[in-house]
Amino acid sequence: MKSLQTLVVFFMFFGITITYSQGISTPVSSFKENSSAEKGYIISKNNEYKGGFIFLEKIKGNAESVLFYESKQSQPVRYDKTSVIEFGNDKDEIYVLMEIEGDQVFLEKLNSNEPYIFYYYSKEGKKFYYKEGNDLVLIPRDEREFVGVLKNLAHNCENVSDIIKLVNYNKISLPAFSSRLNNCSNKKIPYFKGGVFASAQLHKFTLEDDYYFAFYSFELEGVYHLYISQDNFNPQYNLSYGVFFDIPVFKNNLNFTFHPEFEFSSSNYEYKEDVASVIIDLNYLNTNIMFRYNNQSHKSSLFIDFGLAYSYIIANDVHIEFQGANYNTGYQFKNMYGLAFGVGMEYAIFKRNTLNVGLKGNYLTSFYQNPSVWNIAPFIAFTF
Repeated sequence: MKSLQTLVVFFMFFGITITYSQGISTPVSSFKENSSAEKGYIISKNNEYKGGFIFLEKIKGNAESVLFYESKQSQPVRYDKTSVIEFGNDKDEIYVLMEIEGDQVFLEKLNSNEPYIFYYYSKEGKKFYYKEGNDLVLIPRDEREFVGVLKNLAHNCENVSDIIKLVNYNKISLPAFSSRLNNCSNKKIPYFKGGVFASAQLHKFTLEDDYYFAFYSFELEGVYHLYISQDNFNPQYNLSYGVFFDIPVFKNNLNFTFHPEFEFSSSNYEYKEDVASVIIDLNYLNTNIMFRYNNQSHKSSLFIDFGLAYSYIIANDVHIEFQGANYNTGYQFKNMYGLAFGVGMEYAIFKRNTLNVGLKGNYLTSFYQNPSVWNIAPFIAFTF
């Protein structure tokens, strides 16, 4: 009987424990369970500031409420528009309670300087507002009206008027315009653009040691090994061409953009030895995944590219020319990996078009039979 009572007491305690645990974790999770919580703050309707950790709860891209943790050990409290007027995190994501179209909503504040730009996603799509005094003014999406609003904001600064043509209706471009307006600066505003380029490459193959190519010849009564001295791997020239994109991705740093390049090249190499020559024909596609630093000066600006390179061999043919006949070596170049770089100047020439001139290059290796190649090339590019 005593054992039965003990068992009943145990299950009662276990059940109470489970019920209590569920009660404190529902409907919000603990800090450990919510690994997305970040350092942040809230400001209550009494203008009380509290620092701690927050997790934004969004619906269709709009912040509807926030989970606030005073410390990593505390249980979260959910705050919404009935209890807070502002919250944000250390990534400069700030949401302010404001009234639009007769409703109180949290708008994302995109910048820290006047004119303040706000973002909200409505049923009609994304909308941007700027603050004029205590009022919110909608920035229209229509291109003509959009330009008219920007010109009105920039009427006291001729420098900014010159770069209005570069402003787009998005979360990077509009805060950038506000920043330029605040400083009355004519620095360019980064925008999405694509372009084409052509270059004259100087490049050289390198093998770890002197290498030989084997081929079968009746005249030589069997397999012959043709040794290639490293000294005979002279630099070669060829033309290449391709396309690239310049994509703004950093809201808080207007000098850096994502800069991928896709380059096609066809090369021919001939290495002469005592009795024969090695002929190498290559077609390959280089993919350079880079970031571009651009100082965004108004008429002409310096840029520096850096990143990773991948070279895909589309076709290759390695053969021996011996006594007027061609012999296949069976050698196959493999795809290569490495580093890419570039430096040059960008010149504004038309409304949104630029001319780029500079120097680019890469260093590639395949980790197969120890070949490597370096390229360096002057290039010219046109963006649109």
